[in-house]
Amino acid sequence: MNYLAIIAATLSIARGQDLLPSLEATDAALNCLESMVVPHKKPSHADYAKLVKPFNSRLQYKPAVVVLPTTEQHIQDSVLCAAQTGLKVQARCGGHSYASYSSGGQDGHMIINLQPLQTIEVDKLSGIATVGGGVRLGNLAGGLWNQGKRVLSHVSRVYIEA
Repeated sequence: MNYLAIIAATLSIARGQDLLPSLEATDAALNCLESMVVPHKKPSHADYAKLVKPFNSRLQYKPAVVVLPTTEQHIQDSVLCAAQTGLKVQARCGGHSYASYSSGGQDGHMIINLQPLQTIEVDKLSGIATVGGGVRLGNLAGGLWNQGKRVLSHVSRVYIEA
């Protein structure tokens, strides 16, 4: 008897039953997002492929939906919809996850793409910065400098030697 084949088949069945959301759960989450007027893209949308393109092309996952919030309320509503329907949620900012965790790390997750949240506000009195979840490091450094000549300690891969 080929025990390896039995183990592989068992893992495959378990993965399909335990980890992937049902079609009903995905449909319910999409209906919830639509009822709460949360901007999102389904796999059938023309922009979907571009939105889910991973940094690591060897690990490509297919999220159930990509949410494109423009407000904090959109994020809250998205998480509520996912919780009510059993979808797992993954926030995505830059998408530079070598293990494709920004794509959920497996098929069927709700991805909340934070890229639209690009605000950088520096309080002139306290010097405290409030930054949107989609701001990347280079934009943050520039925004801090432009709003009060503040700096952020960071390094670019251009300056890293092997």
